[in-house]
Amino acid sequence: MLLSKAEADAITGRSAQLESRVGVQVIAAIIGKADAHVELPWKAFALGAVLSGLAVVVADLWSTR
Repeated sequence: MLLSKAEADAITGRSAQLESRVGVQVIAAIIGKADAHVELPWKAFALGAVLSGLAVVVADLWSTR
Protein backbone atom coordinates (compact mmCIF):
# COMPACT_ATOMS: atom_id res chain seq x y z
CA MET A 1 0.00 0.00 0.00
CA LEU A 2 1.39 3.38 -1.01
CA LEU A 3 -0.58 5.47 1.50
CA SER A 4 -1.59 4.96 5.08
CA LYS A 5 -5.27 5.12 6.03
CA ALA A 6 -4.80 8.60 7.52
CA GLU A 7 -3.10 9.89 4.37
CA ALA A 8 -5.80 8.45 2.13
CA ASP A 9 -8.51 9.99 4.31
CA ALA A 10 -6.73 13.36 4.24
CA ILE A 11 -6.59 13.31 0.43
CA THR A 12 -10.25 12.29 0.23
CA GLY A 13 -11.24 15.11 2.57
CA ARG A 14 -9.22 17.73 0.69
CA SER A 15 -10.64 16.64 -2.66
CA ALA A 16 -14.18 16.77 -1.23
CA GLN A 17 -13.51 20.35 -0.05
CA LEU A 18 -12.22 21.33 -3.48
CA GLU A 19 -15.12 19.64 -5.25
CA SER A 20 -17.68 21.49 -3.14
CA ARG A 21 -15.91 24.83 -3.64
CA VAL A 22 -15.40 24.74 -7.42
CA GLY A 23 -18.06 22.25 -8.55
CA VAL A 24 -15.83 19.83 -10.43
CA GLN A 25 -14.89 16.25 -9.69
CA VAL A 26 -11.33 15.68 -8.47
CA ILE A 27 -9.65 12.30 -8.81
CA ALA A 28 -6.25 11.60 -7.26
CA ALA A 29 -4.15 8.88 -8.84
CA ILE A 30 -1.29 7.49 -6.78
CA ILE A 31 1.09 5.35 -8.79
CA GLY A 32 4.24 3.45 -7.91
CA LYS A 33 6.47 4.74 -10.68
CA ALA A 34 6.15 7.32 -13.40
CA ASP A 35 7.20 6.91 -17.04
CA ALA A 36 10.69 5.61 -17.74
CA HIS A 37 11.37 8.51 -20.16
CA VAL A 38 12.90 6.31 -22.85
CA GLU A 39 13.06 9.26 -25.25
CA LEU A 40 15.39 11.24 -22.99
CA PRO A 41 18.73 9.98 -24.41
CA TRP A 42 17.98 10.94 -28.02
CA LYS A 43 16.58 14.32 -26.94
CA ALA A 44 19.75 14.98 -24.96
CA PHE A 45 21.84 13.99 -27.99
CA ALA A 46 19.79 16.27 -30.27
CA LEU A 47 20.19 19.18 -27.85
CA GLY A 48 23.94 18.59 -27.67
CA ALA A 49 24.20 18.45 -31.45
CA VAL A 50 22.25 21.68 -31.87
CA LEU A 51 24.25 23.50 -29.20
CA SER A 52 27.57 22.34 -30.62
CA GLY A 53 26.50 23.45 -34.10
CA LEU A 54 25.51 26.82 -32.70
CA ALA A 55 28.89 27.09 -30.96
CA VAL A 56 30.70 26.36 -34.25
CA VAL A 57 28.69 29.05 -36.09
CA VAL A 58 29.26 31.61 -33.34
CA ALA A 59 32.98 30.79 -33.22
CA ASP A 60 33.23 31.16 -37.00
CA LEU A 61 31.45 34.49 -36.95
CA TRP A 62 33.59 35.67 -34.05
CA SER A 63 36.85 34.71 -35.79
CA THR A 64 35.99 36.57 -39.00
CA ARG A 65 35.70 39.93 -37.23
